Amino acid sequence: MTEDRAYLDKQRGMAAPGAAEDPKSRQCLKCRKQFPSEWAGQRVCARCKNRSEWRSGALPRSY
Repeated sequence: MTEDRAYLDKQRGMAAPGAAEDPKSRQCLKCRKQFPSEWAGQRVCARCKNRSEWRSGALPRSY
Protein backbone atom coordinates (compact mmCIF):
# COMPACT_ATOMS: atom_id res chain seq x y z
CA MET A 1 0.00 0.00 0.00
CA THR A 2 1.42 3.39 -0.91
CA GLU A 3 1.73 6.23 1.56
CA ASP A 4 -1.01 8.17 -0.25
CA ARG A 5 -3.41 5.23 0.00
CA ALA A 6 -2.63 4.74 3.71
CA TYR A 7 -3.22 8.45 4.33
CA LEU A 8 -6.57 8.41 2.53
CA ASP A 9 -7.67 5.24 4.33
CA LYS A 10 -6.82 6.83 7.68
CA GLN A 11 -8.77 9.97 6.77
CA ARG A 12 -11.77 7.80 5.91
CA GLY A 13 -11.49 5.84 9.17
CA MET A 14 -10.34 2.73 7.34
CA ALA A 15 -6.82 2.36 8.72
CA ALA A 16 -5.40 -1.13 8.68
CA PRO A 17 -5.62 -3.10 11.95
CA GLY A 18 -2.54 -2.42 14.02
CA ALA A 19 -1.85 0.86 12.23
CA ALA A 20 -0.53 3.63 14.45
CA GLU A 21 -3.23 6.03 15.62
CA ASP A 22 -2.91 9.46 17.14
CA PRO A 23 -3.59 9.42 20.89
CA LYS A 24 -7.06 10.73 21.69
CA SER A 25 -8.50 11.98 24.94
CA ARG A 26 -11.40 9.76 26.01
CA GLN A 27 -13.63 9.50 29.05
CA CYS A 28 -13.06 6.36 31.13
CA LEU A 29 -16.19 4.21 31.22
CA LYS A 30 -15.55 3.36 34.89
CA CYS A 31 -14.45 6.58 36.63
CA ARG A 32 -15.57 9.09 33.94
CA LYS A 33 -12.21 10.96 34.01
CA GLN A 34 -10.41 11.97 30.81
CA PHE A 35 -7.35 9.90 29.86
CA PRO A 36 -5.09 9.59 26.79
CA SER A 37 -6.40 6.60 24.84
CA GLU A 38 -3.73 4.85 22.77
CA TRP A 39 -6.15 3.07 20.42
CA ALA A 40 -9.84 3.18 19.45
CA GLY A 41 -10.89 0.30 21.72
CA GLN A 42 -9.20 1.57 24.89
CA ARG A 43 -12.10 2.92 26.95
CA VAL A 44 -10.98 2.21 30.54
CA CYS A 45 -8.04 4.14 32.00
CA ALA A 46 -4.92 2.47 33.41
CA ARG A 47 -5.79 3.58 36.95
CA CYS A 48 -9.11 1.72 36.85
CA LYS A 49 -7.57 -1.33 35.19
CA ASN A 50 -4.99 -1.55 37.99
CA ARG A 51 -7.69 -1.83 40.66
CA SER A 52 -8.15 -5.25 42.23
CA GLU A 53 -11.85 -5.32 41.26
CA TRP A 54 -10.98 -5.00 37.58
CA ARG A 55 -8.15 -7.54 37.70
CA SER A 56 -10.28 -10.11 39.54
CA GLY A 57 -13.09 -9.83 36.99
CA ALA A 58 -15.66 -8.97 39.65
CA LEU A 59 -18.94 -7.63 38.31
CA PRO A 60 -20.21 -4.29 39.64
CA ARG A 61 -22.96 -4.53 42.22
CA SER A 62 -26.42 -3.53 41.05
CA TYR A 63 -28.36 -1.40 43.47
